[in-house]
Amino acid sequence: VKGNRQGITDSGGKEILYPKYEQVEELGDGYIKVKKDGKFGVMDFQENIVLYYEYNAVMYNHYSKNFVVMKEGRV
Repeated sequence: VKGNRQGITDSGGKEILYPKYEQVEELGDGYIKVKKDGKFGVMDFQENIVLYYEYNAVMYNHYSKNFVVMKEGRV
């Protein structure tokens, strides 16, 4: 955490994801949910975008390996 921004460090304190996001959550299977400009998206640990920052909510199902997203009240 830097100011009011979040990132990710490894167990040794090495920065993996620079703290520039409003919210960061590790989803598993190499995915990270991030909130930027009030919207959620998903990226991998190399910051390759999987889902752009345009959703009100993002959930990940570990069993089916699918994302469930909500945008403007629609699932």
